Amino acid sequence: MRNSNILLIFDCFGVVVHTASEVWVRMFPNSDEKIEEALKIFNTGDKGLATFDETISNASKLFNANPEETKRIWRELAKPLELVDYLPILKEKYAIELLSNATDTFLESLFLKYNLYPLFDEMVISYKEGITKPDIEIFNLALKRMNKTYDKVLFFDDNPINVEAACKAGLKGILYTDFETFKNNLDEYLK
Repeated sequence: MRNSNILLIFDCFGVVVHTASEVWVRMFPNSDEKIEEALKIFNTGDKGLATFDETISNASKLFNANPEETKRIWRELAKPLELVDYLPILKEKYAIELLSNATDTFLESLFLKYNLYPLFDEMVISYKEGITKPDIEIFNLALKRMNKTYDKVLFFDDNPINVEAACKAGLKGILYTDFETFKNNLDEYLK
């Protein structure tokens, strides 16, 4: 029986699917010196101001990498995490939404490849909205998209900055560290 008064919102990368960008950046020597610049490049794509191909091209230039090889590595890294197998069980009980920072075609290609679309009642993707987490407006938009008021709204993200922003937006933000911790603590989170 589905509890229509509880909404669970999940980040994508690092929660539903392995993170590719952060792992890829760390593959390069002296990447610490370039991380801030790389984050700006990724954020431009996440806001929809650059395509996935443009984002990859710019990031590859920054690290003197081959863009096609970069795309291959990203697609290889971004595989579903353990939570994916548990989401259908959760969806039987709760409303499920995805809220993710992502560049245009990358997330869609993963969701098609691994058939992830049916796992979510709604999806709010940053590049489509021109807003990225941790901007509080994207959390407000995620709630509005569900077109309903919930007694409890829990947001799970692997980035503490986004969890804090969710709390400021009035959601119960929870740092997602790993599937076992999530599964073992879900009842506590729902209290």
